[in-house]
Amino acid sequence: MKLKRFNNFINESYNPLTYSGGDVTKMPIIGKVITIPIGPFDEATYDVVEIINDPKGNPVYVCNFWYKEYKKIPQLIHSELVKEYISL
Repeated sequence: MKLKRFNNFINESYNPLTYSGGDVTKMPIIGKVITIPIGPFDEATYDVVEIINDPKGNPVYVCNFWYKEYKKIPQLIHSELVKEYISL
């Protein structure tokens, strides 16, 4: 019974993020993000090709490389992990 409620919660609250659907490696770069350091990872800079919003309206940055190339899933960086966004 608990499992059924959990599955219903997941199905009702799951909203996948979508972007324009183009090839992110060929899209024009619109800006850069600098991420905050987390644990053993230092801050890093990434090129941004699109900005989308999560269900709460927070920006999510689409990078110009694939997270999973064989599935064509782009690398996404949530605004909570961003120290600075630089528009070009």
